[in-house]
Amino acid sequence: MSKEHSKKVYLITGFLGAGKTTLIKNIIEAHPDIKIGVIVNEFGKVGVDGSVIGKDGMAVHEITNGSIFCSCLQATFAQSLIEFSGLPIDILLIEGSGMADPSNVDAILESIKDKTHAPLSYKGDICVVDAANIDKLVRVSQPAEKQIKYADYIIINKADKVDEHKIEVIKRLMAELNPYAAIEVTSFSSVNGDILDKIQAFDKEGAELKQSCNTPSNRPTVIYMKSQNSVEEGAFKRFMNSIIGDAFRVKGFFKLNGDWKHIDGTTDEFTIKPINVEREISELVIFPKADEHSVQNIKQKCEEFLHAAIK
Repeated sequence: MSKEHSKKVYLITGFLGAGKTTLIKNIIEAHPDIKIGVIVNEFGKVGVDGSVIGKDGMAVHEITNGSIFCSCLQATFAQSLIEFSGLPIDILLIEGSGMADPSNVDAILESIKDKTHAPLSYKGDICVVDAANIDKLVRVSQPAEKQIKYADYIIINKADKVDEHKIEVIKRLMAELNPYAAIEVTSFSSVNGDILDKIQAFDKEGAELKQSCNTPSNRPTVIYMKSQNSVEEGAFKRFMNSIIGDAFRVKGFFKLNGDWKHIDGTTDEFTIKPINVEREISELVIFPKADEHSVQNIKQKCEEFLHAAIK
């Protein structure tokens, strides 16, 4: 190993649509003079967030089609960490997928410490939670619960969507699940520029916080939609309104009225924004709720409104 200075490593976790990508963009914008690299993990086959985060000259590596904490992608993740350790960066931000359980990140970092070009100094895990939905999600999603339990710092995001009473309820829930993590409340993932200085990893004890529940055998259902043609935006909005209640998350790039748009949706809302990209085909990744009715309704609406190919 060379005597290069160590790279600070921060993990950003949070369930689908909580605001992880926006947080990373805010952190990057708050540190224009610091060299930052980003590893983006997308559970679906289509990389979306890397295109949204990336800036000219920034090192961004997307790892798709699974969780980096699952045995199916751990080797790819480890190799990416080794490569980033040799780049001229000061900070490495890792965005876990919305379905990630990061309980084994310490073990992964330990396994490569003799292979890196410069030391990787793990500073901790920032977990972003959606104030409006996290109390329901932890009851139905083991990854959502374990993301909170493993966190060193919890950001209760989207505070503008709920009242003060709900914020206090969520604060108590976070403290019950993880009495060690500091808690911050915000909206639009807006944080002070010194957010990274506040992160301090604590020792995780117990088998539950050392073994990830992300395994090849329990992959969640993901629906992929592709289209070769431009779609009328009004029809696309009707499609989104017809499925948004059945999906945890919808994201991708779609050509609407001849122009490329970035699609970003959660259980209760979606946005369609212009984006400066050129792609060969339109692609959408949909994470349905864990029931057969939601899956079938989404597939039916894809065909009814968009006549698009789905998998």
